[in-house]
Amino acid sequence: MKFTLEDLKIEWLGPCDYEHGLELQLAATESVKQTLRARVLACEHPTVITLGKRGQSFADILTSMETLREKNIKIIATDRGGQATLHNPGQLVIYPIIPLREWGIGVREYVECLERATAHFLAEYGMDVERGAEPGLYVSGRKLAAFGIRIDRGVSLHGLAININNDLDSFSLIRQCGQIVLPTNLAIEMASFGVSREWNFSDEAQKWLGLFLEEIKNLQKISTITSQPQEAEDSQPMVEHSGLE
Repeated sequence: MKFTLEDLKIEWLGPCDYEHGLELQLAATESVKQTLRARVLACEHPTVITLGKRGQSFADILTSMETLREKNIKIIATDRGGQATLHNPGQLVIYPIIPLREWGIGVREYVECLERATAHFLAEYGMDVERGAEPGLYVSGRKLAAFGIRIDRGVSLHGLAININNDLDSFSLIRQCGQIVLPTNLAIEMASFGVSREWNFSDEAQKWLGLFLEEIKNLQKISTITSQPQEAEDSQPMVEHSGLE
């Protein structure tokens, strides 16, 4: 049986607690290791702060634990690279779970594919974005999209977050990627040139996926991927890269 890139569709989870989303990611990762068939999950998370392995832990939290409890905002330590980030409703979160080793794609190439696909996605809404020092996309210095991945035995997990129409005030609660960064979202940037619209996040995720698959094809390394599992190399270490920064 053959698995082509055109077979890959978004698995839309809808509003999803971060912990449950992580459980689904981990289960999907184990599935991909066995089948070598990529999967892409997408969702919105309720407001939550996550800490990456490169962060200064609670030093990146700029408010009291009491305030967070009052706002019902959890802090969750994760195994991804990078530092503190925040998810909230109105932010599109996409988790590509890709058998990179099987597809012959290196970590840097993969991150660049994520960045280019997201830049093309944002350009369709009139955004002229630029990269930061760390993976992330900005409009006039304001952060619009963040990236953070982990590689587990040749399979990617975690992914990216795009601010669509989320509340930006919550970002003042943390030091993003170790710095004070001004956030923005698509709704605000589009309103600045007189455009407003309704958003269907499932459709937006599928649109992003189409652009991502074009980037994968442009690597000219794969066209058809067999779904026959190969023996895992247990000795390969996990690799961290970036961290929703």
